[in-house]
Amino acid sequence: MYNITRTWSAARHQPDLRQISVTVRRDTMVDAADPDVPSGVLTRRERIGWYAYDFANSAFHQATGAVFAPLLLDALATDRAWKLAGETSPSACDDASDPSTATGCYACVRGLGTRIITSRNPFATEAVNTPKLPGGMAPTSFVFAAASASVLIQAVTFITLGSFGNYGTNRRRWMKLASYVGWLSNVLLVIVPVSNALYWLGGLLYVVANVALGVSVVFYNSYLPGMVERTECVRNAIEAKKLGERSEEELNAVVERVTNELSSVGQGWGYVGGTSALILGLTAVVVSGAVGASTEWSLGIGCAITGAWWGIFAEVAFKMMPDTPGRVPPTGGLSLLHGWRNTASVLHKVWTTDRPSAYYLIMFFFFSDGYSTMTTVSLLFASRDMCMGLLSLMILSVLVPLFAGVGNFVWLRAQRKAQWTTKQTLVINLLALGALLLWGCIGFFTSSIGLQQEAELYALAILFGCLLGSTQAYARAQFTELIPEGHESDMFALFEITDKGSSWLGPLVAAAIVHATDTIRPMLIYLACELIIPALVISRLNMKQAERTGEI
Repeated sequence: MYNITRTWSAARHQPDLRQISVTVRRDTMVDAADPDVPSGVLTRRERIGWYAYDFANSAFHQATGAVFAPLLLDALATDRAWKLAGETSPSACDDASDPSTATGCYACVRGLGTRIITSRNPFATEAVNTPKLPGGMAPTSFVFAAASASVLIQAVTFITLGSFGNYGTNRRRWMKLASYVGWLSNVLLVIVPVSNALYWLGGLLYVVANVALGVSVVFYNSYLPGMVERTECVRNAIEAKKLGERSEEELNAVVERVTNELSSVGQGWGYVGGTSALILGLTAVVVSGAVGASTEWSLGIGCAITGAWWGIFAEVAFKMMPDTPGRVPPTGGLSLLHGWRNTASVLHKVWTTDRPSAYYLIMFFFFSDGYSTMTTVSLLFASRDMCMGLLSLMILSVLVPLFAGVGNFVWLRAQRKAQWTTKQTLVINLLALGALLLWGCIGFFTSSIGLQQEAELYALAILFGCLLGSTQAYARAQFTELIPEGHESDMFALFEITDKGSSWLGPLVAAAIVHATDTIRPMLIYLACELIIPALVISRLNMKQAERTGEI
């Protein structure tokens, strides 16, 4: 098998792919009997199947995980806390006969969040003293605890199982198993509203679904390097270089271009699928609420619908994705410690032989935390500091993934036209995200602009969406270029750990900032640093190809 050596700094001048068209001789074709490599040219059916799984699983990320499950778990945990305390929660001021004069009720106060109105003249408020759950945990903290637990379990699971996808036909098998566990757990959230005493079951199902999704995505992403090498234009370019008809730089440019295209289009279809599932779920929530269902039951129905979306379209994807053969399993079979040894070996090799790749992974830890936390903080900021209603929050939650899908295709087109490298496009996206946050920092000095108006938040959601999808796609494409051959699953397990493992950092900092300042706005400074500083560091890195060898 030809080892593609990519030196991306020389890939700026990209050749016309239509000009790379030479006959591949039989003696240079990939050996279908060789278990170390996939066989045959990548087909349109396989490519669509790969896109389809992103289309399917994004329903959890963008609907269940981001909207329905957190609201459902928070509502159930809060109801349970009040019931265990034997107390009645205060009523909303909006439910009073005269909301403008009512006291002793709760309302949203801009900059402070939900407060008890103790006096209207002079205006005074106090915190809502919500009872604790067993163990002294605040109900709202239960949601964050479930998310943190899933992150920890993901890290252990990814390392343990990630390397299994490198051998035999385990990649597709483990991907299917993880997907089944994930979407079934997602659907089962519909039974949790039976009783608020089942809030713990809701948290457990959320953790299982989130971990299973992450495991399936590890194996899903590990398809990408092999798919790139099996595209017709890359195989033809490899052969052309062997015959001396194309240079190393031209080959590098073709591989980079194909990687960016597959990653961006897959990411784009993921956002299309996730947005569609979110809109369908929101419609079900609104309709069920209109016919008399409680908020908890409506949210449970939304979870069930998005879980079914994941399962149905995942099955479509599996029928189209092949069993890509991997290496022969080691003598004695695979143990649960194999992944840990493999990951340690890969990390050691990357750190000692390709330091820029190691630095990139560290920077990814921070900037992925930045854009992940930015989504959560934006909705919290809109709800707490801007007192935007549920309908407005739902609109914001739809705008981001909708324009993320659009942004993937727009940025791919822009990159081709400007002939930017993967690294250059990623850096531009990160700096643009940082600029959005700096605009919000203007609000420290004036009350007229700088995320002080609702219209600004809608504009922020659109611009953030246009940048988010492409940032994720080019981050994945850049990482793909660094993977040693035969270690796709290992490295993408590491990629997912870095992504998921960093997601606890931003919420932790946000909680500390809100506790200290009683406002979310200072969080914008932290997030801007998480995006801008890594962008500047990456711009200085020489992102050379980690040598693709069969064994490490």
